[in-house]
Amino acid sequence: MPRHFEAEGRACGLPRGRALDLLGDMAERIGPAFARTRCALEDQVPGSVSDPIETDAMERAAQVKAML
Repeated sequence: MPRHFEAEGRACGLPRGRALDLLGDMAERIGPAFARTRCALEDQVPGSVSDPIETDAMERAAQVKAML
């Protein structure tokens, strides 16, 4: 997967390694982003909806971190 992001980044004119830096940054920020979203939405979104989304996103972020 990292090769795909690097290749796409280079095709779009990003400097070498920048796409992977951005991907890593996104993986690092997803946890705090979910925490802020939970606080902002309070009880507007049921856990039965938000929990699986957050769980999957956090699993994907961990996979990305491991690949980088």
